[in-house]
Amino acid sequence: MDEVKDIALRAIAQTWSVKKSEMAETESGFDWLPGSHTVHVHISPDNREATGKSIGPGRFRIWITTDYLRSVPIENEKFVRLVGTMSKSFCPTYSLVYPPLECWKQYYDGKPADMRFFSSAYVYEDTAGWIPNFLAQMAVLQPINAERQSATPELFGGGEPAFANGKKNPTVSETLSLAETIFVPEGKKASNWIGSDEFEKFAEAKAKNDVCFGFGDKNSMMLEIPFGADTALVSFKTDEKHPQLGNGLLVATQIRSSQRFEDVCTETAWLNFFESTFWTDFPQLGCWHPQETSNGGANWAHSCFIPNAVFAPGLVENFAYWAIGRVQWARRTIFPDLKDLTMTQILDQRFGKS
Repeated sequence: MDEVKDIALRAIAQTWSVKKSEMAETESGFDWLPGSHTVHVHISPDNREATGKSIGPGRFRIWITTDYLRSVPIENEKFVRLVGTMSKSFCPTYSLVYPPLECWKQYYDGKPADMRFFSSAYVYEDTAGWIPNFLAQMAVLQPINAERQSATPELFGGGEPAFANGKKNPTVSETLSLAETIFVPEGKKASNWIGSDEFEKFAEAKAKNDVCFGFGDKNSMMLEIPFGADTALVSFKTDEKHPQLGNGLLVATQIRSSQRFEDVCTETAWLNFFESTFWTDFPQLGCWHPQETSNGGANWAHSCFIPNAVFAPGLVENFAYWAIGRVQWARRTIFPDLKDLTMTQILDQRFGKS
């Protein structure tokens, strides 16, 4: 177990080219100061064995956070709406996390509420060779974007930049230039997933059952996953550019809701907070956010954009399984008493079969 932990932490530090002068070891990992904002890397073993919920020995959760804003006005409805509205484009590979108002009142004892960036993944011996590196590649956008965006807290209606030393650092690590030198240039090319056979292969082999049903072609995939008597929709798109990163692969999940837009902003803030707080057994890469509907309401949505620069074979299958896990977790979390129908039952009802 110690070996897996050491391998994971070393892989993250090496991927980021962390210098000793920028790093401070902590009890559960290390802190990294590549510029004005501290990045916290934590790794923890699965300690749920006493409850009988542990997946297996040697399993770790890695989570990476970046201090972003302090003293954000979470009691202001405008703030909640702005965070919800901007999250999809603002947080391509990580979530924007703050304590929801009810939680803050009960557990934070009136202390100022902070907002941070968050990414996570789960690793064990068989995946220690690639998951930490991939997580680091996705999460490096946290300090890159914190450095670029935190000087304008008015974007969200208030707050103060969470500068580690009280002011913006004029000197930053070369790693923070990766967006301009690698991510953006790679994003100007066509999506690396165009023409892939991974969509069709997964849909044919893994998406024709009662847990997941869908179709794929050379450039996209659509999956349906039971959510009560309805289904959540998961789409894999190669034709939707990210405003910062250009081309890549967008993995988008939508769960239908009859709530007002403002209420979904609050609900999705809770889901981001829950994923940052509890073991879910699937990575949090991307964020929950509202997806506005034509009637002025909103669906619950989760978006993750995988940049061209981090393309690797096999990611489609992994993200598909993670999306299935997320939908099932969200149903248990939001509607614990709701019973899921099977895909067979849902399709029979849809097409009028008895």
